[in-house]
Amino acid sequence: MKEEKRNIPEVRFREFAGDNADAWELHKLIEIADYRNGKAHEKDISEDGDYIVVNSKFVSTNGAVKKFSNELIAPLKKGELAFVLSDVPNGRAIARTFLIDEDNKYSLNQRIAGITPHSDTNSYFLHSLMNRHHYFLRFDDRVGQTNLSKKEVENWTELYPSVEEQQKIGIFFKQLDELITLHQRELDNLKVLKKTLLSKMFPKNDEKYPEIRFSGFADAWELRKLKEILEINPKTEKVPDIFEYVDLGSVVGTDLIKHTKTLKESAPSRAQRLAKKGDVFYQTVRPYQKNNYLYELQYNNYIFSTGYAQLRPYSGVDSNFLLNCVQEEKFVTTVLNFCTGTSYPAINSKDLGRIMIKIPKGIEQQKIGTLFKRLDSLITLHQRELDDLKVLKKTLLSKMFV
Repeated sequence: MKEEKRNIPEVRFREFAGDNADAWELHKLIEIADYRNGKAHEKDISEDGDYIVVNSKFVSTNGAVKKFSNELIAPLKKGELAFVLSDVPNGRAIARTFLIDEDNKYSLNQRIAGITPHSDTNSYFLHSLMNRHHYFLRFDDRVGQTNLSKKEVENWTELYPSVEEQQKIGIFFKQLDELITLHQRELDNLKVLKKTLLSKMFPKNDEKYPEIRFSGFADAWELRKLKEILEINPKTEKVPDIFEYVDLGSVVGTDLIKHTKTLKESAPSRAQRLAKKGDVFYQTVRPYQKNNYLYELQYNNYIFSTGYAQLRPYSGVDSNFLLNCVQEEKFVTTVLNFCTGTSYPAINSKDLGRIMIKIPKGIEQQKIGTLFKRLDSLITLHQRELDDLKVLKKTLLSKMFV
């Protein structure tokens, strides 16, 4: 009786739950699916090929990175799984699965296994269960390349419910994955839109006018040094006894993701930037990451690491506009030219202040800043929704499988 209870998941669809619910049964992969190895495609790779080569890069990017073949050397059928057998130490591709969605479209490359579920095994259930399963990941010794063998894969043993319950679980996770994909696509599109607008709403190299502009504005943009329009690293006011410390790496894509409550006597020696509403914090160490943040909180106890330059705009300079100025690709390229160091390239405040940017008059700055603020808020919203969905999926995978 105890053994049977262990073989029942914590969360279950109603029709399969209850006191008389069937326990899941233990099976090796070889008992519920057939295994085969892929074949070499090197001689048949072609940009104009009609068939997608299913290799480790294709599987690990969920189909985003593609190579094509002139020949359908090792055809995959709809409902089969492609399973990555080889990867570098600590690799993200090993043991990943890709569920084939169409006949006569995909060709299985070498070091990728083709898994064909039997008629009483649901493809999406197996895909959700097998993908990056801890059994396979333990073969990665974090030193040499991982190479899973046919025997190791076929001997993988797990618990399975009836095919009817597998189908319900498979449909559920398919819908959840489609929702995750939708949010990821929307997020990617928003990021592309922002990048495009940054390139078109700011003047190009030798030009004084942007390609796209709000109606009612016709004046040329002015070329100014940063130090002429803002104060860099203003003198720090008295540090409060308890403050929120923001270390380097705590900002991702203009969104503050973490901070630590810190006592004054245990303050990090590099904690020197006391934030004031409207300050822009520019990442000066590895600035190509473009993790820059506009401080808009009302609190006066947030202190940033010296890994950020504190930019405090003078009167007439819009903070949101400034934030997007320093995110523009041209600005980042210029900063990198001033950087010193190799492993951790960085720019000092003096050189940062010498960098020239083009700015319009105040009202146009505000309109541009407001547009990008709304766009950043939308990007942040979609990122949070996507992160929440991924956490939900991870939780349900742990509770709906034994």
